[in-house]
Amino acid sequence: MHVGVIGGTGHISTSIVRVLLAQGHAVTCFNRGLRGVVAPGARLVRGDRRARAAFERTLQAERFDAVIDMRCFTRADALSSLRAYRDVSHVVQCSTVCTYGITYEWLPVTEDYPLRPITPYGQHKAAADATLLEAYARTGFPVTILKPSTTYGPMQGMLRQIAWEFSWIDRIRQGKPIAVCGQGDALHQHLHVEDAARGFAQVLGQTQCLGQTYNLVGEPPIT
Repeated sequence: MHVGVIGGTGHISTSIVRVLLAQGHAVTCFNRGLRGVVAPGARLVRGDRRARAAFERTLQAERFDAVIDMRCFTRADALSSLRAYRDVSHVVQCSTVCTYGITYEWLPVTEDYPLRPITPYGQHKAAADATLLEAYARTGFPVTILKPSTTYGPMQGMLRQIAWEFSWIDRIRQGKPIAVCGQGDALHQHLHVEDAARGFAQVLGQTQCLGQTYNLVGEPPIT
């Protein structure tokens, strides 16, 4: 299968490319070529997804069997995706569990849970997902939505809910107490990028996954 990866050198997508190549797929990455290099064996097409007309022409000309889109963040991006991927058999959209918000009426949070995003990132992702799923319902646009939880790996360490930096690791090493968020009982599910990559690769070409949304999370949840 010839798979296009929108991105390919990022926190999760680097692992996705590596897994796809190991499975024998032909992989082409579309990105600006400004950060890192694509994995050996993958092809790079330079371009900016935000230059929508050029992006759509390029992707239409590539004739991919499948696309994994790591850079679709807004409704406008999703509308561009509908035009760019009009001849693609399977489109996998990277979303986020942030679309569910932070307060939950039941656990675990399942894919039919109401969307209550509180951040602009989560709100825009929810709008992009809805646009693609509406196209599936209306015209059969072949999309699958994957929602990773907080990912960690070589490019980005394991974040805490209380901070975006990693001084907590140093405090543990020094035997110092670390700050606790609230009562310390909030549940969180971290996901290693290699596990995330296998999730993205596994749904490719699976017709039963079309029009579906899947939470892609690590187990078990931890406080």
